[in-house]
Amino acid sequence: TDDFRLGFVHQKIIEEQYGYRKIDTGDRTVAIRDWDPGDINKFYFSYTSNYNRWLPWLSSLDFTSELSSKAWNSDFDFVRLALKYQLQLAPRTKCWRIIFRNFLGYLHHENSRVPIQSQFWLAEGNPNQRFKYYYLRSPGSMPAWLPYHLPGDGNLRGYFNKLISGTLPLTANQIATANIEFVHRNVHNLLPKFFRKQFSGINFCLFFDGGGFWGSQITEKALLDAGFGFRFYRQILGRERQLRIDFPLWLSHPNIDNQA
Repeated sequence: TDDFRLGFVHQKIIEEQYGYRKIDTGDRTVAIRDWDPGDINKFYFSYTSNYNRWLPWLSSLDFTSELSSKAWNSDFDFVRLALKYQLQLAPRTKCWRIIFRNFLGYLHHENSRVPIQSQFWLAEGNPNQRFKYYYLRSPGSMPAWLPYHLPGDGNLRGYFNKLISGTLPLTANQIATANIEFVHRNVHNLLPKFFRKQFSGINFCLFFDGGGFWGSQITEKALLDAGFGFRFYRQILGRERQLRIDFPLWLSHPNIDNQA
């Protein structure tokens, strides 16, 4: 299928307190700036395809472009281009599947900064992406102690709570990342027979993330991480729901939050 969308969006934060989100870092709770004040008026165009007759196996392609200009009373001038491709391969063993995700992002601006909610977030979903979920869009909806991770542009797991100067998230103006997962779909068969039924529907995952960044506040030009996780599938309210739990075991720059 192919899906095309064209539209216009107006954004403006009404109260300053909604521009911050609390994150529990372990030894303290900090307020992260999520939204910059000002009027954002932008046109957008998006294209999504999962037409498997020309995209191999289970795959999808998403392209989005945004144009904000002071010509239509926006406080910001920028062009935002984003391309995401995801491919899922199922080898003949049927126990393993490989999921590959690639993301490219580019922001162009002249004599105008880009609001933080429109920048590319390296680790998690940016505020515009989180706004689509009612339990993430408002402060207080999600407890500060819960390390919920919404996959965003870079999707670098493990850098979720790594902050710049204490209150700013990891962002960039240009980004190129790749994520790969090796998922075992019948991990319960490796357990003793007594536990197999209780743990059916649980997938085991090994993951590796990496990316390069430009126009960022951090000095590193690349970040890498690796770890393992579990995927739980259950029928809830007539739909199959997925719960993901990831454990990043290695970060190429674990002390990045100490940089200015």
